[in-house]
Amino acid sequence: MPGVAFETLVDEHGPTVMRFLIARLGPIDAEDAFQETMLSALRAYPDLRDVKAARAWLLRAERFCARSAHLRAARASGASFASIRASPWAASSNTGGCNA
Repeated sequence: MPGVAFETLVDEHGPTVMRFLIARLGPIDAEDAFQETMLSALRAYPDLRDVKAARAWLLRAERFCARSAHLRAARASGASFASIRASPWAASSNTGGCNA
């Protein structure tokens, strides 16, 4: 288990994660995706091996949650299966704990 409190990592890296989510999803959807990202990261936090890699680790969780949000939106809009599969966001089925 890492020796740094999860809150400290969120305080330090949360603004960066939020900027990436806003760039990927827009300000409205970014709020929900941020919460999903942090909940997913909190659940996985005990398995973090190197606190020095926390920024990259959180940004990877952000990427999975943003992709999950994008795919949910595509499904909800009635996008065809082929167009969803062709999306660059659909490159992996691993959502990092976010709701797909």
